[in-house]
Amino acid sequence: MKAYVSILLDKGLSELVSPVRRMALRLLDLQLWCMGRDVRHEGNMLLRYGFTHRRPPDAAHGGSEYALHLPSQHTVTLWGYGVHLAHPDEGGLFLKRYAFAPRWTPPGCVPAQCWHVQAWKQARAPRTPSESLETAARLGEIAAWFATYETWIIRHTDLAYRKRTLDQWHKESVAPAEAIASSWTELAEHFTPY
Repeated sequence: MKAYVSILLDKGLSELVSPVRRMALRLLDLQLWCMGRDVRHEGNMLLRYGFTHRRPPDAAHGGSEYALHLPSQHTVTLWGYGVHLAHPDEGGLFLKRYAFAPRWTPPGCVPAQCWHVQAWKQARAPRTPSESLETAARLGEIAAWFATYETWIIRHTDLAYRKRTLDQWHKESVAPAEAIASSWTELAEHFTPY
């Protein structure tokens, strides 16, 4: 078993290895920002990828939601404030942008109205070895999925598009455009329990 997963089991997800956590925190922030730009690209790249889009009802405050059902029966759901990866029978993972404090969600326990980050107050740190393993597995899966998405984006636009996107980024980039996918792949290897 990898050292990272041992830390998850022994100390909990709040004790992520610092360099790995820092990299994941910065990469998640960058990824969600880039995907926000991808929405504005001609034809909305998230819709072209297969996501469905829901806006908050008129009376609700908050951001739009993009959901994608994967062949593995997992669902990736994105908001400007974070990402959720879940399987109906296995529970899920919620990652809040700017925090990268992985939170476990029990099977079928997704808030009905997720327009704002406050909807996820019940998402919690894993409490059992089984929940820790599930959360670590979901971390590996979401990182691998982000790598797949970034590879797809470059294939369906071009590397110059992602470079232009990063040129607009107001922070120092954690990775150059050509290395975003490989950075996610590297993180996936840290997170995968086996």
